[in-house]
Amino acid sequence: MENRKMDRIDRLEQSVARLEGDVSMLKTDVSTLKTDVSSLKTDVSSLKTDVAHLTTSVADIQTTLTRLDAKLDLGEIRASVERAHTDIYKWVATLAISVAALGFAAYAGLKAGANVQSGRPSAAANSENPAAL
Repeated sequence: MENRKMDRIDRLEQSVARLEGDVSMLKTDVSTLKTDVSSLKTDVSSLKTDVAHLTTSVADIQTTLTRLDAKLDLGEIRASVERAHTDIYKWVATLAISVAALGFAAYAGLKAGANVQSGRPSAAANSENPAAL
């Protein structure tokens, strides 16, 4: 019977030793987790600071853009450019029509001159002298 008690005590001591090893590993894991959490807190704090700086920078950019828009009056510049384009198109159309009219006038003048040289009266000459028709 005493042998049984000794076996039982040995088994209990082995179990306690195993439990102590497990508790030691748990303590190590908890310590590692504490370090990781501390590192995460530091990282989150840095991120919060960076976000605050970015927010300030974006606000500064918006303010600068508003000032530039007010100084440059971009809407008025855009409208002025559109009006200038319209004016350019009008001038180009006017020049094209003028060139076409001059070309037609030159053609008509040359044709009338050719008719006079060939001895054929022009339509204008016929209208002045109805008997010639």
